[in-house]
Amino acid sequence: RYEILDLMGQGTFGQVVMCKTLQTGELVAIKVIKNQFSYHAQGEKEVAILRQLKSRPDDRDRFLQLRHSFLFRGHLCAVFELLSISLHKVLSQRPGKPNLAIKDIQKISFNILETLALLKEMRIIHTDLKPDNILLKRFDDIHNVKLIDYGSAMMEHGELNYCIQTAFYRSPEVILQAGITCAIDMWSFGCFVAELYTGRPLFPSGNEATLLHMMTTSLQCLPPDDMLLMGNKSSNFFDIKNAHNSQTRLKALKHSTHTPPCHVEITDKENLYDFLKHILVFDPRTRFTPAQALQHPFITS
Repeated sequence: RYEILDLMGQGTFGQVVMCKTLQTGELVAIKVIKNQFSYHAQGEKEVAILRQLKSRPDDRDRFLQLRHSFLFRGHLCAVFELLSISLHKVLSQRPGKPNLAIKDIQKISFNILETLALLKEMRIIHTDLKPDNILLKRFDDIHNVKLIDYGSAMMEHGELNYCIQTAFYRSPEVILQAGITCAIDMWSFGCFVAELYTGRPLFPSGNEATLLHMMTTSLQCLPPDDMLLMGNKSSNFFDIKNAHNSQTRLKALKHSTHTPPCHVEITDKENLYDFLKHILVFDPRTRFTPAQALQHPFITS
């Protein structure tokens, strides 16, 4: 039924190959999942979520299009529409000027926010929003993008699993194990937008203690006490002497001070700076929702 044309990528889950549909000639991307229980179960969950998204005909074009899925020699294979390169590759292919123009960031942000708004409406958390998982529909149109890889997605208020989010884009509540809602995707989105502007990750560390140190330095505040009291891992990173007495402090770290791009390089872009101030907020309850972000002047202008 399909002719394999090229290997597009591979990871721990398996491989993605570009194929030609023999009956129609359409080019598609097929994700071939490893024949192991954990990867197979994760692949089935991704297929189920994409089918759920596909059930909304008015919004169908917002989401990655799943053509169908099948088993081949015990491997789950998911057939997707063929997209172009990732925004990560777009940034890496711009030597000397890795950042994007404000107008490009505004249009990309609008597209991703509309997707996140629909996901929130359906109570679906993507959990791995990052430049690698945002693909251009066409190589010559940087504004028309789609969010891919729903393999780690989960339902809001479902079973908690804190082994999520790539480190650079990991939200503080996931690090502290203080609950998971759709707001974690908005934190990742804020990190991603800042990276599009500066051309480099906002919080570039794989160490969670260092990440929290960078966050508190950038935001010039600490997480709220009730959030710290809720977090299963808060005591790993904070000295909590007594809630609500302003003595909560970050444990001493032997790491270099992080210079926050959002304060140093974005001050001349007031709308963007204000936009990020409402998204990169410790408390997920007060963090902008996708709907609120879509009404901000940075997007509406």
